[in-house]
Amino acid sequence: MIESEKINYICIDCINKKLDYIHADDYIRCERCGKLLEDKNSTCACKYEEIYFDECKSMLYYKDITVNLIHKMKFGHRYLISQDFGVILSFYYKDYIKKFDAITFVPLGKNRFFERGYNQSELIAKTISKILNIKNIDIILRSYYSEEKNILIKALAEIEDIYYINNEIKINIYDENSYYDNYKEKITIPFLENKNYIFDLETITQFGYFAHIGKDNFKKYGEGNFKGSILLSLSGDINIPNLYEFELSNSFNDIIRIAGNAPKDYDIKCVFTNGFLNPPMDIESLLNISLDYNDFNNLNIKIGNGGICFISENRCIIRVSLKIVQFAKNISCKKCMPCSFGFNLCEYYLNKIILGKSDNSDLIDLKNTLNMIIKGSSCLYIRNLTNCILQTIEKFNYEFLYAIEKKITLYSFINKTDII
Repeated sequence: MIESEKINYICIDCINKKLDYIHADDYIRCERCGKLLEDKNSTCACKYEEIYFDECKSMLYYKDITVNLIHKMKFGHRYLISQDFGVILSFYYKDYIKKFDAITFVPLGKNRFFERGYNQSELIAKTISKILNIKNIDIILRSYYSEEKNILIKALAEIEDIYYINNEIKINIYDENSYYDNYKEKITIPFLENKNYIFDLETITQFGYFAHIGKDNFKKYGEGNFKGSILLSLSGDINIPNLYEFELSNSFNDIIRIAGNAPKDYDIKCVFTNGFLNPPMDIESLLNISLDYNDFNNLNIKIGNGGICFISENRCIIRVSLKIVQFAKNISCKKCMPCSFGFNLCEYYLNKIILGKSDNSDLIDLKNTLNMIIKGSSCLYIRNLTNCILQTIEKFNYEFLYAIEKKITLYSFINKTDII
């Protein structure tokens, strides 16, 4: 009997008593194709047919409860059913599966993946691999994936990125590790107590700080003439990128001036706030507001974690989008299919555009992929981050269209005259 703690969706009673298992009947079948035979000595018709597999096994009859479960798994976004099927297969076919060196899965069509958000075959394979400790490999490629693999390999050697390493834009979101790496100072409770007020709820140590001061003191924050302060991580194309503490109600004119202003040679193309969880905004819009929760709320955005990144006019927004996608890949837990597969696909399309190997359908597919992640991801953080990428593409659509038409990006990371 299958144990209940290993099952996510299907009830144990159905698994052990109601599902109609093929291996449980007394029929004689061809071991190659699975067709019914009259007796053990009968010759199956598949012997005279051209079949592209050595052996076929099926677990369930396609009827009654099984039909309902498969429909929910494939079309009802009940992806946990896939894991349950993996558990059942591991239980009943353990000895058979263990005869092989590895397990793989059939890839899902691109349009179907956009619609569904996950590949149920991949989830089943991963579950079996984990339970039976058998290697899971992705070796089956549909025809259109072959080109993607080649494009990704070529993108690694793109000459502009190689020469731009020393001046590459630095995306810095405030957290304990990055702060220590830059300033060799650990963020501890005493460190936080020396600050006026901290509102970056995304760092773990600050929860300890709030517990330390107590709820009554926390309730007083923002009252009276002093509104409190917040940590801002200013990065990107700003002369003095650093971690700053500013009083709430400070104007962004003053904040940018204290940070040394933007480099004189170029204007600011856009600004990312809340650590890329808000859509990009014009520098003029930022200069018209203060560091104030109401001002941000009026623009339908959040101050959030205080990460602010400035992008100058000469930056290629396609490459900036690629950096955000790579950032998203690194921080995502990779446990749900929309993220783990979707960001790889986004990286492929962006690299293809940068390399001049794309057409308008790639831009459409890129947007569809991002919408799929937003629709299918279980994490609010990832959904907001993905929406930021999508809004960046919409805001600077002309740069993407230029790159697709001209086969070269409108802006480069570098000045070509610097390469000698």
